[in-house]
Amino acid sequence: MGMVLFVLARVAKLSVERTTIAILPWLFPLIGSLAIITYFPSLVLWLPKQFY
Repeated sequence: MGMVLFVLARVAKLSVERTTIAILPWLFPLIGSLAIITYFPSLVLWLPKQFY
């Protein structure tokens, strides 16, 4: 993620700090969904279990 953040900052011609602040609202839902997937794997595996 760090490399993508650096490249994005250079392409957008913004500082890395400003780019980091811009993506913070999107980072919290991503971390939350990662926690749900990690602690409740049955939610993710429900659909594949229906077919196999």
